[in-house]
Amino acid sequence: MEKRTVENVLTKIFHYIALVLFFTLFINGMFGTGKEQIIGTPSEFVLWQQDSFWWNAVKLLAATGVLFLAGKIYDRIIYKIHPNILLAAACVFVGIFSIWWVTAAPNYPVADQFTICDYAMAFNHDNYEGIQEISYLTVYPQQLGIVTLLRILFSWFGDMNYRAFQYFSALLVPVLVLSGCMIVRHLTNKNRKAEFFYLLFALCCAPMYLYIPYVYGDLPSTALGLLATWLLLSCLEKFSVPKVVGLALTVGLMVQLRKNTLILVIALVIVAFVRLLGKFKWQVLVTGCSVIAGVLLLQGALNLTYAGVRDTSLKGIPASLYLVMGTNDKDGNPGWYNAYALDSFTQNGCNPKIATEKAMVDYRARLREFAENPGYALDFYQRKMNYQWNSPMYQSRIMNFRFNGELKPLAVSIYGGPKMDVLLQGFMKIYQLFMYGSILFLLFADRKGLKNVEKYVLLIAVFGGFVFSMLWEAKPRYVMPYFLMLVPMYAVAAEYLLEKTKSGAKAIPSLVKSVVSRDKRADKKDTEKSVENS
Repeated sequence: MEKRTVENVLTKIFHYIALVLFFTLFINGMFGTGKEQIIGTPSEFVLWQQDSFWWNAVKLLAATGVLFLAGKIYDRIIYKIHPNILLAAACVFVGIFSIWWVTAAPNYPVADQFTICDYAMAFNHDNYEGIQEISYLTVYPQQLGIVTLLRILFSWFGDMNYRAFQYFSALLVPVLVLSGCMIVRHLTNKNRKAEFFYLLFALCCAPMYLYIPYVYGDLPSTALGLLATWLLLSCLEKFSVPKVVGLALTVGLMVQLRKNTLILVIALVIVAFVRLLGKFKWQVLVTGCSVIAGVLLLQGALNLTYAGVRDTSLKGIPASLYLVMGTNDKDGNPGWYNAYALDSFTQNGCNPKIATEKAMVDYRARLREFAENPGYALDFYQRKMNYQWNSPMYQSRIMNFRFNGELKPLAVSIYGGPKMDVLLQGFMKIYQLFMYGSILFLLFADRKGLKNVEKYVLLIAVFGGFVFSMLWEAKPRYVMPYFLMLVPMYAVAAEYLLEKTKSGAKAIPSLVKSVVSRDKRADKKDTEKSVENS
């Protein structure tokens, strides 16, 4: 078997995996929606609502009509504007709006957000007890990266000035939009209409804006992740040392802000590795290695920063405890946080080995329950999937529901207006469902056009995120970064869907004419045959 054939086979296998994934997400979304409970008594738990399949189908047809209209407007007016000008205008808009939103919805950090801010301030005052004894940071060592970033911001702008982090997140939104648009350029070979659709979808993505005040790594790491993806694709197309260095640093910082982005790192490395199977190039090898080097470099720098003050004998919660927590079904919330990981770890003296042994006993027992009752197991994982992947608001309001200032009218409406609640959740439902449907259509109808592994880079990351979400602690917030990663593919798929729809519409008159002509010829032959018989 030739190396090029190996690349094609691997790409084709993943193509069918992605096809099954998006078919599953789309079909489930047609029958129900995970609602965010924000009006009345707010709750972080998802309220599952059964939907009418046919009503959702009507909405999708209407969305297709809107897309067609947007395409017409582009063809007649907007195409005259240079794509870089459109991109710049979009980035300026989201930048200004994002900065304004920090003041419009003055959210303040609570729970884990406040804790990491508190540790950042303590470290700046030479109080390192948080990493010298059993505490939050030694139990959750993955938070040390974002604590370090907060330390830098606090040293520049003042103790506990979490607004600085919120503005930092706001300034990264244009980076996210820019990176996503450049990814679309690489995926479509500069299809201007696909770029236009991306900008349209990005500007209308409510969860992206609502997560700006969230003092955590979710939004910043996603922006850096899309930037890293763009840099990887750019390096694979045309290698340069500055881009490789930028890729390494971007990936390293991304992982320090949110450890779950290692899933995207794996996707980037897979793409580079599969490219090497097709044809070996040292530039591709260096590009792939730079991704790994960036992670190791920044982690090494972090370890060096705290080398003299950190007790390295203290270990964090083992992954096995999160796997067990991901199988709980407390109060009908599949895989939701139930304090199992923390309680089990502390009850076993914060000893990772003992805690893991106990967790594996519990895990095997739970798997036996699933094996003995496969119907319940199917229901459990279907609910776990839907509560995360078919909840179109991704907890974007409930996770940012604490304020310490006066809300602007728009924020008041978004967080407390019943009509706005219905409108916002309804809009994002169609947004998400049309995203799944259009990507499914692209995967089904354009198998030849998706033969290069680079075109699957974001889908590989999303598939990894899907598997992770089904095994780990469940929460729609954890899926939000993958949702934003899908927006570039959404634009590619929507443009393809529109073109195929237009081609089909144009083919109808000629098809009708062909059928009519065929019938006339058949009638003529029948008449001639009748005359001959007579």
